[in-house]
Amino acid sequence: MKDALKAIGKSGDIDLILATERQFLENEVEKYASGGTAKGSLQEALDGLLVTEKLVAKVRDPQTYRAVDEAYTRPRSRVGGLPRDEARQFFGSHAARLVNLDKARMTPEERALIQQRKLNIRAAEKTYIALQEAALGRERPAPAKGPALER
Repeated sequence: MKDALKAIGKSGDIDLILATERQFLENEVEKYASGGTAKGSLQEALDGLLVTEKLVAKVRDPQTYRAVDEAYTRPRSRVGGLPRDEARQFFGSHAARLVNLDKARMTPEERALIQQRKLNIRAAEKTYIALQEAALGRERPAPAKGPALER
């Protein structure tokens, strides 16, 4: 299972990564259907994921995504010149949620799966940022090399 999950993360396919995470969250919501706090947190994560899937579709269309860009004009609503939209917020909060799970009660295999899910969410976030840059016509600056670093 972990190897398949790792392959999904390495694929960089944001749709596949999000669909896989949606399956995990839906299963966890069912598992914790009777627990109030856990279910609420999971449902919030699932809601954030569904909004993120919609934003992924928007970010692929530069015309559509420009409207999202214009809605995030305040400096606090931007990171690196790009909107910190609901998708970016989801990636951060969901990765934190995975880190904060009570790993003391998990088996080593369960911990490894949680760690891989977190890595996959980070991979999806990087892909999303690249899609934002492409939609807004921005290129990433090339990393500084050699003599330029000595100045």
